[in-house]
Amino acid sequence: MKITQGIIGMAMLIIAAIQGQAQTDGTQTGTNQNVVEAAVQRRKAAEGQTAGSSTSPAASPTGSEGPAASSLSGIGFSAMGESGGSDDPASGPCPGFVQQVFSVVDTNAAASNDTNLYNELLSFPTNTNTGPELQIMLYQTNIVLIRANHFDYSADTRDFALVICDSVLIPLWKNINLSNTTNVQDGWLIQGLVPNFQVTDPMYLMVSNISLSCDAFFRAIPYSGPQITLAGANPNDTVSNTITLQAAIVDLSGTANQTFGIEVAGLSANYSLAASNTISIDTSYFPNGNEDVSLLVGNTNALLYDPTSSATDTKLNYATSADIPFDFEHSSYVISAGDMCTPDVGTNYFVFGINNAEHIQATISDPSNGHIVMAYSNYFPSAATVAIPWNFTESNGITPYSNDTYVVTVVMSDPDTFTLANAIDRTRVRTAAGSILQYEDEDPTTSAGAIVDSESASWGGAISFLYTSLYDYDFGSTSQYYPSQIGYGRDNPYSPVMPFELSANTQTGWVSWLQGVCTNPVFSDFNYGPGHANNDLIGGGQWRYSWQNYVNATISGPQVQAWLLAGAQGARNNWRVRKAAMWACYTANNVNPGNNTFSSPAWPPKLGIKPTLVQLKTSSYKNVGMFFTSKLDFAPYGSSQVSISEVAAVFEQLWAYGPSPYPGGCDPTWAFGWAVAKLESFYPELVSKAGALPIGYPFVPFTGNFDSELSTNNTGDVNY
Repeated sequence: MKITQGIIGMAMLIIAAIQGQAQTDGTQTGTNQNVVEAAVQRRKAAEGQTAGSSTSPAASPTGSEGPAASSLSGIGFSAMGESGGSDDPASGPCPGFVQQVFSVVDTNAAASNDTNLYNELLSFPTNTNTGPELQIMLYQTNIVLIRANHFDYSADTRDFALVICDSVLIPLWKNINLSNTTNVQDGWLIQGLVPNFQVTDPMYLMVSNISLSCDAFFRAIPYSGPQITLAGANPNDTVSNTITLQAAIVDLSGTANQTFGIEVAGLSANYSLAASNTISIDTSYFPNGNEDVSLLVGNTNALLYDPTSSATDTKLNYATSADIPFDFEHSSYVISAGDMCTPDVGTNYFVFGINNAEHIQATISDPSNGHIVMAYSNYFPSAATVAIPWNFTESNGITPYSNDTYVVTVVMSDPDTFTLANAIDRTRVRTAAGSILQYEDEDPTTSAGAIVDSESASWGGAISFLYTSLYDYDFGSTSQYYPSQIGYGRDNPYSPVMPFELSANTQTGWVSWLQGVCTNPVFSDFNYGPGHANNDLIGGGQWRYSWQNYVNATISGPQVQAWLLAGAQGARNNWRVRKAAMWACYTANNVNPGNNTFSSPAWPPKLGIKPTLVQLKTSSYKNVGMFFTSKLDFAPYGSSQVSISEVAAVFEQLWAYGPSPYPGGCDPTWAFGWAVAKLESFYPELVSKAGALPIGYPFVPFTGNFDSELSTNNTGDVNY
């Protein structure tokens, strides 16, 4: 949560050094292997390590960048090298980088509150160049000030990244080999980020708590994650059987352990990966027609940060994708794999399309021992859609199948053979019930903090009252419904009191409070914010050090997931939340916006929310949530310039009451997706700046009365 247009705090692990400037066109790759090897040996010597392998030569990505580097030479060096054999890439950076803090300086705030800093900013020499350039100086004994001149990101979807390395000779980019990713971090990493829409000219940056025993060089570049190019086929080619693609991938030279995935039509593909990023994809598992083949590549270590004291409000992970559209043509093909189906639907169907006469034989087997649990055979004299049923039992048709995975093998006479390795979705979504509400205070001694706290308390209370007055017999009821009409327990109890106000005074009890409500299945919805967060933590503050923050208590996604699991009724059952709203920065990080593919850690899977395409294509219990891919400012939003607290309250009213929020008119059967669309029409900044991203089943209504039919994708009773 960003409170004002003042300081953007992003705590990073950095070293800094300064003096002079160097400029290039930003595309130099520095592929001299001896230079790289020497740097690796130098770093290892500094850490007392033995020699090892060097980094690979780098490729030069397309696109313009800022100036090459600004540095202060002659004050020693630091090892930002390998992690000593550890598989944890976060353990790699030198301790000299660990303690530094990055921020953007608001000159108006500095003029009012820190005249020494303001005068120092004014002392930068006049910049007469017209191109992008960094100027840098040492301030006090352990602070670096940088002025970024003439950077224009108004038409760029990437963020402004200040990257750092201990040698300007190290390549900025390196080639990524997906079949041999490593934990080596010998190169350039991101010290701090500024969202593209907040880049100004000039822009003043600060790196504090630097180590003067370390060399460091800074560069400014646009960055949005790995850069991917797919070759081997042309867009819109007609394909069948197996297609082979080759991926060229480059990323910052300091990143390590890239993750990846291959998808067709947003679903996991059957593929094999060979040397040189050669990918072979079996296309027969996807329907006829035009579909995209996607390669997704992500990293969790482009930024320097301390994993034991991670800063909130900071984007820590990146994922990008490259797509090629193809025209799939098959004599037979999979329409629905039947994967991730819940046994509660009774019968699962594996659906195939055939374009001519076929004799079809199918078996379902247990992969743990190979025994057959179902056999099917039939003849179809012409083109047809074939649905093969299975009721989740053993071969006798009565005994429930107990394993969580199974294999479907289908043999067509033309011939075609399909093998589907499926899983059973035995976890359910919590029955529609109460809503967990919580928000975070800012320092009330500041004018901005006082405003934030007042707005949050006011609108948090409004949401709480909305939920505690749902039924006809509740005081102040607007909806005038009964439990049988919108589900039991949709009104919050008066104990525990909602919302929870996270402050310096209440933070010690916050963990136990949240654990208590998460383990209690009478709460089905999870709401947080406004407050500080990133893709793995909620709470805390935007600064690296505790003395800089008003609140320091944090709770991680894995903690919340463990509490939800602990409160589930039955083995692994009923733990997933029905609805989530995470009104905080980067809560959708580690999610690919195109198809909601997740990589760890990420908040949606920790709350049990499955990707949108998975929920749309499977017979399973549905849930949904609202998350944000970027920084979520506290204000202003819409033509009325309201706070994010009011935006959150408006959203809850839209979803619970529908388009007519008055007695006798409100309707809790309107889809979550409809409420999101309405909200974004009122407050377009949610998308353009904060990257609002609804994830999950868009047709989930407030009422829980239709959850069973929604599990089979029957949306007939939902308005949208």
